[in-house]
Amino acid sequence: MGVSPFFLTGRNLQNVLVTGSVVAVLAVGQFVVIVTAGIDLSVGSIAALATVIAALLLRSGQSAWVAVVVTLVACAVVGLINGALVVFAGITPFIATLGTMTAFIGFAYIIQNGILIGITDTTFINLFSGSTFGVSHLVVIFVVVMGVAAFVMQYTPLGRQLYAIGGNAEASRLSGLPVKRDLIIAYAFNGLLAGLAGLMIAAQLGRQAIAAEHVLSAGGGEVVGVAAGDFPLQPRRQTPRWGAGNGFLRHSRGLLKNRQQRTR
Repeated sequence: MGVSPFFLTGRNLQNVLVTGSVVAVLAVGQFVVIVTAGIDLSVGSIAALATVIAALLLRSGQSAWVAVVVTLVACAVVGLINGALVVFAGITPFIATLGTMTAFIGFAYIIQNGILIGITDTTFINLFSGSTFGVSHLVVIFVVVMGVAAFVMQYTPLGRQLYAIGGNAEASRLSGLPVKRDLIIAYAFNGLLAGLAGLMIAAQLGRQAIAAEHVLSAGGGEVVGVAAGDFPLQPRRQTPRWGAGNGFLRHSRGLLKNRQQRTR
């Protein structure tokens, strides 16, 4: 069976890189969490939330840079929420982020208020979907993110501490490592990268109307399949308030189960 002459071409390889850049950025953030023996199932919802926040800010007249900074900070705070649920509430990461996965996408529906939003800001679109010297900005962003994350994990105390926590959290704590602080940082960093991936998706959609379910189907949730063994992340047919409430209900069940285990 012959190989197509159009397969191993520079143009096709570039298309593959551009297509996979969003998922790759999500995977880098997920890697940092998985190293600590945790997992974050809410990255797709955070990416969807990021696109909605950015679109709303741009529609209100804010500049592209303001929209980017505010969106990234908001997503980092969302990551902090995940970390706080794991560290301070004592909920298993799988259960905690399973609940926030539904809660965050429900919140995105609520602030979107059922309105499809298009992005017409050319500065924002060119920032993430443009190219320099023929190289897509999406690929540049992925390479920079991967390089920074690789350096931090391999050559900095924080990175080595995260590896140690993943190996044995209790031994790390007894050794004097700031386990809680480092876990919070890992989840916040993951939220930040999920927000960055959401901005990349928003720029790719461009003038198309943005809705939370469109972002999830555009690839925001694909990394969950890589990280959790093809865990299905499909938006449910439910009202926004029920989606948010369902997420908090799962957290309540997780807290109750955790307290029951401690009292035994």
